[in-house]
Amino acid sequence: MRTRFILIALFTTTAALAAGTPSVEKQQTPLICNVYPAYHATADFDSLSEFFSGKENPRGQYMLRSQPTERAGLYLRITLDKPLNTLPNGTLINIYYQRSDSAKPLSHTFELSDTHQKTSTLLLGLTGTDWPISARLNAWKVDIISRAGSLIGTLQSHVWSLPENQASVEPTPKAAPQPVAVEK
Repeated sequence: MRTRFILIALFTTTAALAAGTPSVEKQQTPLICNVYPAYHATADFDSLSEFFSGKENPRGQYMLRSQPTERAGLYLRITLDKPLNTLPNGTLINIYYQRSDSAKPLSHTFELSDTHQKTSTLLLGLTGTDWPISARLNAWKVDIISRAGSLIGTLQSHVWSLPENQASVEPTPKAAPQPVAVEK
C-alpha cells in the first residue's frame, strides 16, 4: 500500500511539473555551429563522378567561390544548426578575415541565391587571386545577414576579438560569386 502511494505521488508530481513547464519556442533561423578554415588545392575537388559527368560533385555541401572558375584557395566549411532551406533567398554571408601577408583585415560577401537545399553545410572559398597560396589565415569572423539587413548569426575566431583586428575592414571588390551547380 505504501509503495502504491509513493508511485501515485511521484506520477502526479511528474505530470504536474511537465504540464507546468513553459514550451520553448523553436528557432526559425539557423545559427552557426562551427567554422573550419582549410586550404584546398584544385586536385582536392577532383572526383570520379566529375570525370564521367563533367559536373563538379559538391559532396552534399552548398559551395560558393569568390572566383567560380578557380578551385584552389582557402575554404571555410560552415555548419549550421538548421538546413539552408530555412534561410530566405538573398541571404548574405560576410566573411571578414586577416591574412598573414596583410596588416588590414579584408572581407568578402557571398549571396545565397539557391537556398532550397536541405544541407546544413556551406563551403565558401576565397579562391584564385583572393587567396595567395603563401598566405595564412590569422583571424576570421562570419556574419549571416538577412535580406532586410538584420544579423541572423555570427561566429568568430578567438584571435578576431583582439583589438588589432577591430580596425576598419577593407571590402574586397569582386563580382558576385555564382553557385556551383548541384545535382538533385
